[in-house]
Amino acid sequence: MQAAPEIDQRVKLRADDGGEITSFVKGFTDAGIILAHPADLPVENSYYEGADLQLTWHAEGGVYYLPCRLVVVGHDGERMWEVHITGGVQRQQRRAYVRANVPGTITMRWVNKIQVACTLTANVDDLSEASVRFLTRDRSVLVEDMKDKPVRVGLEVAEEKFDLHGKVLRVARYDTVAQQILAPGHPSFSDTWAVYLLFVDHGKAADDLRRIVYKAQLLERQAISRQ
Repeated sequence: MQAAPEIDQRVKLRADDGGEITSFVKGFTDAGIILAHPADLPVENSYYEGADLQLTWHAEGGVYYLPCRLVVVGHDGERMWEVHITGGVQRQQRRAYVRANVPGTITMRWVNKIQVACTLTANVDDLSEASVRFLTRDRSVLVEDMKDKPVRVGLEVAEEKFDLHGKVLRVARYDTVAQQILAPGHPSFSDTWAVYLLFVDHGKAADDLRRIVYKAQLLERQAISRQ
């Protein structure tokens, strides 16, 4: 695993509000990393001395992320920034979208095999920029083979609304999913189904969803680090 980015390597700094800026590595200290002043820093931003951030970069094998704290902020193009490392480096495989448990609701609309319009509303269980998983006890998802079924997706997460086109990847009994995450002896979820959807034309919404997911993921890691 690559423990740190290289000199002059392009990196991203993500704030806990989901904002993201670009910088370049200029050096290292005993406690952290020296970065070039970000050229894309917005006038109103969450990058201040003491802010907890996530530093990410691309390298062989995937995308790496490193929790850090901003300790020196340069206010012009001449000064450098400095971040101190606050946790261990981790890797996200290239082939995987970044995912997080993001609270929200989803409404799925489709036309079934006898041309009847169907609507189903449920809670979001897992979200990425390209797909979503939700849980339901509505057996309308079992009446026919739903694989590749085109659907309309209404998504409400992080006080934002999205109207997207998608398709069903699969429908699975939740007890087969739950076996991976529930302790032995946990009550069965055999009457609950997990529905996996893929967004097919999300365009700019992908950037907005990515920001929401990164923010949720960062908050999760910060909570774990405090334990």
